[in-house]
Amino acid sequence: MTHTGKLIVLGQDGAIPYLVAEGMASGALPNFARLAARGVFAKVLPHPSGVTPGNWAHVSTGALPWTTGISEFALHRIGSPYTDYIDAFQRPECAAETLWETLARHGRRSATISYPHGRPRSDRHHAAIGGHGAPGESAPYTTVCRSRGLFSNRVTPADPYRWAEHELLPVDQAGRVTIAVGPLDELDSPWLTLGLELIEGNRVRITCSDTGRTLPEISAGQWTPWIECSGHWEDREVACEFRVRPTVVETAARRLALYVGALQLRDAFGDPTDLTAGLRKKLGPYTEPLNISALLTGWIDPDGLMDEFRQQAVWQARAAVELTQRMGYAAVFSKWHAFDKFYHFFFQRIDPDSPLFQPDTFDYYERIHQSILRIADEMVGIVLDAVDDDTLLAVLSDHGLMPSRRSVNVNNYLADNGFLATKHSATEGRKIEIDWSKTCAVAHPFSQIWINKKCCDPDGIVERGAEYERARDEVIAALRDWKDPLTGKHVMTHVFRGEDGAFYGLGAPTDGDIRFYCQPGYSVFRSVQPTPDGQAVTDAQGPYLGDHGSCEPTARLGRGSETAMCFLAGPGVRPGYERRYPLRISDVLPTALTALRWPLPANSEGGVAMDCLEPA
Repeated sequence: MTHTGKLIVLGQDGAIPYLVAEGMASGALPNFARLAARGVFAKVLPHPSGVTPGNWAHVSTGALPWTTGISEFALHRIGSPYTDYIDAFQRPECAAETLWETLARHGRRSATISYPHGRPRSDRHHAAIGGHGAPGESAPYTTVCRSRGLFSNRVTPADPYRWAEHELLPVDQAGRVTIAVGPLDELDSPWLTLGLELIEGNRVRITCSDTGRTLPEISAGQWTPWIECSGHWEDREVACEFRVRPTVVETAARRLALYVGALQLRDAFGDPTDLTAGLRKKLGPYTEPLNISALLTGWIDPDGLMDEFRQQAVWQARAAVELTQRMGYAAVFSKWHAFDKFYHFFFQRIDPDSPLFQPDTFDYYERIHQSILRIADEMVGIVLDAVDDDTLLAVLSDHGLMPSRRSVNVNNYLADNGFLATKHSATEGRKIEIDWSKTCAVAHPFSQIWINKKCCDPDGIVERGAEYERARDEVIAALRDWKDPLTGKHVMTHVFRGEDGAFYGLGAPTDGDIRFYCQPGYSVFRSVQPTPDGQAVTDAQGPYLGDHGSCEPTARLGRGSETAMCFLAGPGVRPGYERRYPLRISDVLPTALTALRWPLPANSEGGVAMDCLEPA
């Protein structure tokens, strides 16, 4: 069977439909407005929990959580310790067939770019570009070394959470310093050495000592050209590239601060490598991690960070065009993680509903926010301007985010109510850990609770049958009764048995015995271990002061929402239609494929929104 047409999915992780709609209405996002005029704009309900790996799996498979087996960042396997962390982003953890595997059965090629479950590569018809879509700042598959912040002893980094990850720059009396480059655990045998010299005019001269190459002189806020180096990594020889950006250069005072970008694989950032080498030659370097924490810690300035964000965004958009319009690929799935990263770290700076909002810093952070929106709009414009009439473009997010007002530690609450016991670690001094021999319930890994059952768990204490059901009923009752001592409000909106989650498409073996939703503004503490202070509800704390996944998919608070967005435009799609009611995220792929008249993946369960399609 021959299937014509092409599909491009531009994933905008964490984009909020209401804020994008504001930008379209104001004229700030003209390409999104063009896209809406050409097709459909709809809000999208993520499946619970509203987190990244599960919901991008629903997009690529059309399946529900009970079929993909993913409803959290991490998975629990029956019989394994609750402290085990199973990465939900890897392809083997998604139990449903993806569209790229469906198309491969029909002899058509597809590509994923930094997309969850795109790694490892499925078969020869699938090109896996970038990593597996996890949002960390040390990206597997593409990055040898994460970014670095280096400061002379006369410059103090911000470091509000005392991570102490920055490095010292020992600038000598002549204003010179040497930097070793390579994997951070191998800097005693560097791949490359950079010699830096502070010179007149508050500028810095950089020389690659190993090759003798002298780079153009730069000042604060300027990038070096791309610098290449090579070495032995993961049992092979690899070539990498990176850039350096000074953020402070004061020659007379010998003050110097440098941002050294992540060490990216030069050509071999995908499988097959000959494809990524060719794309790199045509499109330039591909940068995988988006180092948002570098702004928090003062390693990089906002303009430099936006340069990195735009570098990846524009590359993804141009690659999607290159692959589908010139190289014969039927489908491309990409994911850009900028919205999610910014909102996690800085939502409290742009939303007056946050208790940590500071009016005097709003303009500074809102400018960064608007820059991210404009970059997303640029991505849309690049694709819209280049695709033919046979290409369907889907631009969507997997969830939104909301400001965090209070932090919730479910395991501390379970301990307060006698369901979980703690003890001091036998190996780490006074560290608190779970005493499994006396624990009947544990929250793991995020918005679900497991009963510690005999015959299922390594240290289970609860008998199956009546004892299990009694324990579950008691935990549910306690959670439903839980009130915030500060506000007197109930912390939870819904607490229900795992099997009752079928209403939301839940019910996989990897789903817990109990699920819950919190009130908007309450963010669940993401750790199995209780904290030593034992507090169950606190003020918002930690770097994640915007969050998602703790609340119902329809929840809204301030400028934020759990609800995601979707734009569809192309053959078979109804033009200029804004849908009144949200789609479920598992409906997006079946609707797009029906418009293209393509086969559905084997496990597709989502509905087809016929109102979004042109009449046959």
